Amino acid sequence: MDFEKAQELTELEGKVSLILVKIKDPCEVIETRDLLQEKFGVEFEVLAPKIEAQQNIQSQLAGFQLGLNIQSIVSLFVCGFLVFNTMFMAVGKNETYCGRAREQFNQPKSLEWFEYLYNEMKKREQQPTKIG
Repeated sequence: MDFEKAQELTELEGKVSLILVKIKDPCEVIETRDLLQEKFGVEFEVLAPKIEAQQNIQSQLAGFQLGLNIQSIVSLFVCGFLVFNTMFMAVGKNETYCGRAREQFNQPKSLEWFEYLYNEMKKREQQPTKIG
């Protein structure tokens, strides 16, 4: 039915500003919107609010997902830096300890002290232990 004829039948010529159409099949909403836009022309605005809302939600979710991806990448870099820093510090400290131990045990007094401790330990192993 023509829009102008519908206005004449309802005796509302020039007074109708909005017509709502409910479509049974949600898959045909876009096609129906385009068809109505062709029939009414550029003078009338044809909207599909649910489709537009759905598109807005999808664009917002895409932005949210992009933010999550960026946050994940940043957290991976931070964790990688922390692991590297921890390993670097651990290796550095171990090298320092090993260097100090080598330096200390290479001195003649340290070797004598080590031999003394070793001999004392051997003596205690040979002594019988008292039980009870």
